[in-house]
Amino acid sequence: MAFLVGSNGIHKKGTIVDGIQYLRGLSAVIVVISHCNGIIGKPEYYSRMVMPDWHVASLFAVAAFFSISGFIILIAAMDEHLVPKAPAGEFLRRRFVRIVPFLWLCTIGYNALSWAGTSRLEWDLALRTLIVWPIGELKPNVAWSLRHELLFYGVFAWALLGSRRRPAILIAWFVASAAFYFLSYDLGWAADVTQQPWFEVLKVVMGGDHGANFQFAIGMTVAWLFLTRPHLLPIGQVPAVTMIGLMAASCLIVTLLPEQYGLGISALWTALTAPILLCAVCARPACGWLGQAGLVLGNASFAIYLVHNPIVLVLLAIAAKVHLPLGSPLALAAFLIACVVLAVIGGIVVHYLVETPLIRIVNRWSRGQRPIPCFDEPTQR
Repeated sequence: MAFLVGSNGIHKKGTIVDGIQYLRGLSAVIVVISHCNGIIGKPEYYSRMVMPDWHVASLFAVAAFFSISGFIILIAAMDEHLVPKAPAGEFLRRRFVRIVPFLWLCTIGYNALSWAGTSRLEWDLALRTLIVWPIGELKPNVAWSLRHELLFYGVFAWALLGSRRRPAILIAWFVASAAFYFLSYDLGWAADVTQQPWFEVLKVVMGGDHGANFQFAIGMTVAWLFLTRPHLLPIGQVPAVTMIGLMAASCLIVTLLPEQYGLGISALWTALTAPILLCAVCARPACGWLGQAGLVLGNASFAIYLVHNPIVLVLLAIAAKVHLPLGSPLALAAFLIACVVLAVIGGIVVHYLVETPLIRIVNRWSRGQRPIPCFDEPTQR
């Protein structure tokens, strides 16, 4: 993990890194649980979910990822005086190295696995995913969040890392996003065009269904506080369980709300992510194996996010082939737990054996031998 050196007094890895990693790991596990439960409940498998639908909770976990991304990107790109640490080109190179090669590898692997199992290769979905096309289905479908991540990186670099600083670009983007939600959904102006390709592209640019741009903004705000007003934050004083409790409560709130889109619901989701992120930033490091497990999950969160679906599908195929007796609710619940555990472990293994070496190789090829600080790592979604 990287060393953070600045006027805030943190000169080594510590609470800020640990808490953010805990939140990344927690968000990734929520996504895995939701997807495992949902896949098991599909008609082609067992036609019933083990637990209530966590789909909305998993979307909120991705919203938390977006807030983390806003925080990490500002911390990684700026010093305590808000001066860029590197030019825009170097920033974008690092972001490319961290995300794109591993995404390509996962996309090729997932689609090859799908072709081997179904004898059907969906070229259009695979190609869309490889270039992160702004509209249409992707495969793996979890890559949708990278549309927002990559767009945020580009706008951030354009606004704050060029030879001329243009913060007004970011402000205008956030304000335009608010206007988009209010006009399109709250006033209903987009009721007749929501299925049009141009509107789908516009929705991605403006933050998707639940205000991704607002979550990036709240993450940047917390990062600004951390860099410039650290005395206002109780860094290292908040128990990590507080963050977990807030995440659980927020997931419950968004799940109980009626499904809707608009400025109000996007603002609510963003407001819910803010205290969770603050608790992560100020979290007290957990001791022993529990703290180490949280760090491992956080480090591997991107790999877990991208590879858990194919792992679960393979497990389901094996269960069907060996006629695993999963008729009873208890047996199906045990299978769900096994899927979640194995998907998470598989993501961790892929992180250490595939993702990390791949990043080193691509970084060495693209920029010589200089390493990328480990803290300068994207959150995904």
